[in-house]
Amino acid sequence: MRGLFALYVLLFSAAVQADPCSGGDRSLDAARREALAPVVSRDVTLLLWPHFKAHFDPGPQRVLSSLRMRGWFVLYVDTGKTDDVALFYAGDPARGGRYAGFWGGSAPTDEGPQLRRELLRDIPGIPPALAGCFAWRVTQHPEQYPWP
Repeated sequence: MRGLFALYVLLFSAAVQADPCSGGDRSLDAARREALAPVVSRDVTLLLWPHFKAHFDPGPQRVLSSLRMRGWFVLYVDTGKTDDVALFYAGDPARGGRYAGFWGGSAPTDEGPQLRRELLRDIPGIPPALAGCFAWRVTQHPEQYPWP
């Protein structure tokens, strides 16, 4: 009986600590970065223009990492002007996927559920699994954020 209980505790612990991002595709090679460059440049310009107005020179942006999950993409981008941002897309941005929103900054370890709720509220249509993955990565494993 103790053996069964120990197995249950072990399985439960593994499930609780499982990586909710494990089903995502993090591949990003040089050709993909090149294909994403004009899209990222356009969207970063639209995102930042209201803040910089006439003084805005978009400069080069660099896609640092990518995550694809459930048909959505998150691109982590060095804007050259601000802290790095995560851009969310419904569909492949290199093939006309819709820009859906962004997130930037950091969050303490206890704000994962709140960040997940905010993403679900502020980014229409984002898959709950992606919102959960993103919030978990930012709050529980910031050393691995954006994505290795």
